[in-house]
Amino acid sequence: MKSNSIPWINKNKTYKVAVIGDVILDEYLEGDVHRISPEAPVPVPLVKNPFKTLGGAGNTARNIALTGGEAHLFSVSGADEGFVQVTSLLRKDSIQTNGILRCDGRPTIKKTRITSKHQQLLRIDWEQVEDISQDHQKQLFDAVTRSCWDAVLTSDYGKGSLPKALLSKLISWCNPKGVVCLLD
Repeated sequence: MKSNSIPWINKNKTYKVAVIGDVILDEYLEGDVHRISPEAPVPVPLVKNPFKTLGGAGNTARNIALTGGEAHLFSVSGADEGFVQVTSLLRKDSIQTNGILRCDGRPTIKKTRITSKHQQLLRIDWEQVEDISQDHQKQLFDAVTRSCWDAVLTSDYGKGSLPKALLSKLISWCNPKGVVCLLD
């Protein structure tokens, strides 16, 4: 990351940042509405521009990478097609994906937004909102603490990837090492 406005940031250095938190696959179905359904009084959008992008901690890591930082993402994902899509989007932006744990029985968080003329008509969420297991917490903590970081940035959307116990351990690990720990 490069900046002239934050005093502790050296504009001539590439910062290595661990991003840990809830990765979300954002899907957008953009289209136009020209009629109301005969089945129910709801608009019928004709989808013209479907696309997927990174949300949550994935978007945070992407912003770091796009501003010149070296981003490594640590999160959990389902063992499903969403995992493939998330990791593909991350690799496209040169973000390390080996810190993403695939969890059986837990879907990749996905939010589908149906829009028309820049107006959201409906959002559909696929998620399992519960804290990750103690084992997954240990795996994430061990993965983060195996490397040296300039900063650890948490990106918590309340979906369970960053329970309080894991967050406390991360802060306790960062402080004595002088690693900047940013909480979002």
